[in-house]
Amino acid sequence: MSRWIVNFDNDVFKTTWEDLKAKLDISEVDETTATSVEELARLKKVIVFIDNAFEGIDPELIPASFITNFNTQTTECRNQIISYNSNKNIGHITNANNNADNLLSYIRPYLLSPDALKKSLLGAIRAYASEIDKHLGKITDTEAEYKKVKNFREEIEEYYDVLFASDDENESIKLQIATLLEDSEEKYNALNKFHAETLVDGVNESTQTTITEAKKDILRDVKETNEKLVDVSAKIEKLNKFYTKIFGSEDENGKITGGLEKELEQKIKDLESFKSKQEKTYNEEMTSRLESLKKYEQDQQTNNKNLYEQIESLLPGATSAGLAKAYQDMKESFDKPIKYWNITFISIVSIMFISTFISFVDIGIVKDNTTTWFAFKQMGDFTSTLNSLLFKLPLYAPLIWLAIFASKRRSENQRLQQEYAHKEALAKSYVSYKMQIDELKQEDKKLLEKLLDSSIDTVAHNASVSLDQKHGDSTPVQETIKMFVEQVTKLKG
Repeated sequence: MSRWIVNFDNDVFKTTWEDLKAKLDISEVDETTATSVEELARLKKVIVFIDNAFEGIDPELIPASFITNFNTQTTECRNQIISYNSNKNIGHITNANNNADNLLSYIRPYLLSPDALKKSLLGAIRAYASEIDKHLGKITDTEAEYKKVKNFREEIEEYYDVLFASDDENESIKLQIATLLEDSEEKYNALNKFHAETLVDGVNESTQTTITEAKKDILRDVKETNEKLVDVSAKIEKLNKFYTKIFGSEDENGKITGGLEKELEQKIKDLESFKSKQEKTYNEEMTSRLESLKKYEQDQQTNNKNLYEQIESLLPGATSAGLAKAYQDMKESFDKPIKYWNITFISIVSIMFISTFISFVDIGIVKDNTTTWFAFKQMGDFTSTLNSLLFKLPLYAPLIWLAIFASKRRSENQRLQQEYAHKEALAKSYVSYKMQIDELKQEDKKLLEKLLDSSIDTVAHNASVSLDQKHGDSTPVQETIKMFVEQVTKLKG
């Protein structure tokens, strides 16, 4: 089977075509207008013709564009049929016939077999005739129904006047029924509303439920009221006793006897008198304290002024002292490096001495059945001595370089320590020098300016500048070569 036949049989237009036929089978014309019936009958005729025509088409003679165009028109035709089935607008069937015309124009050039063409035409004619017969049957049924309706109409007209005609004296049955129905509905709605409000619980509680709950609340309130009345009676009795105690009670003659009212009035008078005395004492005390505070404030202002003047006079010395302290800290920071580099230098020299000493001494030698615990080795000839020296050179060379490096670092730290000691001494003596210059009371400020310039230069001087070009981080061999090159350069110059 060739790929053209496979593509034709498996193409999506087959599914669309079958769906179109299914939707068209359920399409019916609700009205008996000849134009509408003819439109639908013609569409079914064309679809049956095309469906039968597929049997006479050779898929291998059909180009790929045929399937694409055919599927497009089939989809449009199906959509028009679906729209007609939903809203019964005959315009959709007209549009579907236009799409069917396009399908006929696509398929007609590929109808090769006359038998297939006859079969397609025969099927189309049968479909068209079937659709026409179906609608003719509907028309016949419609005539019979029309006669029945006409008879019913005559009977209805006989009772029309009785049911609907009315005059000023007599109302029609329709109006009477409508009046009775309206009155019944009003009474029914009123009864339902009363029933719902009275007996049925819904969004709002019914009257019955409200009455029941109100009864419970009333009984509970009555019980609480009785309990409160008992409590209030006890409190009233206590209040009566308290009233009698405060205001007294009437005797047989109607006079008030006893009570604490007079005593309370006297106590109030005493309190008023005590209040006046306390206010007087308080005012006198406050006046005295305010005067003391004013005097204390004046004394504090005087003391603060004196302290301020002292601080102002000591600020230059404080600045010099702070600077001297900073220099002292820097000077003392070099103590440990100097100590460590001294220890390093002495340790290296000691190691070199001990290793050299050991190489010249024999320990625990047995000779002539005699054990010698300690003895110097005999010196050999120059060659053996030179070989021994060359043998030890790899050990001594780094030690010697490390000893020289430690010595230089110690010298650098001592130099920096001396620089900061000089700065410290100058900072400490600056104030005394300034005071001595001020005591001279010279109008010319050259000495003071010279002292200030010297101090500024000393403070601004970076102590590490003295170590520039003298770091000495190279090995002894490098320094020897450098010195040799410098000497040769001088000789050439």
